[in-house]
Amino acid sequence: MDDLMQFLRARLDETATKARTHRQASASWYYDDAAGEIRDETNSGTVAFVPSAADAQHIAEHDPARILAEVDAKEVLLRVHGPAHDCAADRDGVDCATEEEPCLVLRLLALPYALHPAHRPEWAPNLV
Repeated sequence: MDDLMQFLRARLDETATKARTHRQASASWYYDDAAGEIRDETNSGTVAFVPSAADAQHIAEHDPARILAEVDAKEVLLRVHGPAHDCAADRDGVDCATEEEPCLVLRLLALPYALHPAHRPEWAPNLV
């Protein structure tokens, strides 16, 4: 489980670093439909020109403020799901973690990083 925790912490650190190093005046963004651009919340700069409103709304919704909030929430999950914990996933005859598999919650947190070169196939959750 230590390897999975280290992997997750490294991915969250990378994500937070990227979100913190944006160059806009505000970390909160919105889509300005009239201008066809994503702007920062203080309206002091254009983040990007995006021709598709659907693409622009998706990008604006994933602004640095949201990404940092998600990183914070996931870091709490990592703390709660340390080596010894009483997991809510332990139910219906399914253990959160076994000798062979790390905590299900941690494996689920790792799932979006499945294509990362350091991700291990054994971390994939059995969702069947």
